[in-house]
Amino acid sequence: MQLTTERLALVPLDVDRDLADLHAMFADPLWAEAAFAEPTADFDASRDRLAENFSDNGDLTWALRAPGSSDAIGVIGVYSDQGTSTRRLSWYLRRDHWGQGLMGEAARVVVDHLLTLPGIDDVGARYRRTG
Repeated sequence: MQLTTERLALVPLDVDRDLADLHAMFADPLWAEAAFAEPTADFDASRDRLAENFSDNGDLTWALRAPGSSDAIGVIGVYSDQGTSTRRLSWYLRRDHWGQGLMGEAARVVVDHLLTLPGIDDVGARYRRTG
């Protein structure tokens, strides 16, 4: 299901379609440093990062786009390690879009959507330092 905000279109993630845009973000050394992660070396490593975080979440992952654009500027979704009625969100945003409040905007619409789904009673965010 596509979600929208005033400044974003949240389109269900299609790894094959969105991988090149998301790899450019994951490979950015300054982005990776801020995310406490290693930059990804190639598309396979970026695909693995997406799979690790979002692969088994019931298709509750969205690529973020500016309206009218086909470029993925980030990703938001339910973190893969679920097993209760509480779901945790994880997200990534391209560095050139930081500081604009876009993730807060995206998170609000995703949380609102998640709380309409059966079996989800609570939503939180997960911050994980890696490396």
